[in-house]
Amino acid sequence: MINDRGDRVEEALPSFPVEVLGLGELPQAGDEFEVFTDEKQARALAAERSQPHGSIASNKPWLPAVSLWAKSQN
Repeated sequence: MINDRGDRVEEALPSFPVEVLGLGELPQAGDEFEVFTDEKQARALAAERSQPHGSIASNKPWLPAVSLWAKSQN
């Protein structure tokens, strides 16, 4: 990680801007980073996290919150 002055840093606290090198895609807000000594383990976890999980992976139709509220009023 590199801070806004171009210095390498080991830790980035909240509201501390850093540039992270080596990411394949942008992380989501709140994503936690894990450090691995083995690249193979890191890639395996990244592949696992990129797969859809649970009900999101199913083909169930999505209902907007307004529709759910309307159904609850009947």
